[in-house]
Amino acid sequence: MAYIVAILQLLLNPVGNKRLRFISLKRFLYYFLRCFAVAYYILMIYILFFSKRRQRNFNYRSVANFELIYHKYVIYNSDRLLANAGPAHFFINLLGNVFIFIPFVATIEILSSKKVTDLSKILIILSASICIESMQYIFNIGVFDVDDILLNLIGGLIGLYLSKLIKNKY
Repeated sequence: MAYIVAILQLLLNPVGNKRLRFISLKRFLYYFLRCFAVAYYILMIYILFFSKRRQRNFNYRSVANFELIYHKYVIYNSDRLLANAGPAHFFINLLGNVFIFIPFVATIEILSSKKVTDLSKILIILSASICIESMQYIFNIGVFDVDDILLNLIGGLIGLYLSKLIKNKY
């Protein structure tokens, strides 16, 4: 680890400076984690709104306006919306909605200047998920699906648990 830090410090040293200027590891991690958070949000927006897996020419509103019953999407609309997808799509949807929100808690902590309570983190996760589902419905790139909100919340809770576990360990 010390070798990696030394190499990074030499790489980040300005050219032409005769005296070596070492940056602290804490400062380096601060900027690195901020860049990670921004990259995570850009990737999240791309996956949720602009990826090629989204069917742009399909009118989701004609099939279902709102999916207000949990698992109704999986049981009722899977034949109509995704006739050729099969069970693989179910697991990709399930795991994707959970995994995309696991790092969300960490980015909340990274980007906030104040200490954020656990209840506030849960409310931020829930409101972000509702906003995402609303925007997917408004822009006709998906249906307003309660399944996705609950799965995103589960992913956020897993992320909250993992962040507490990491904080207690280190």
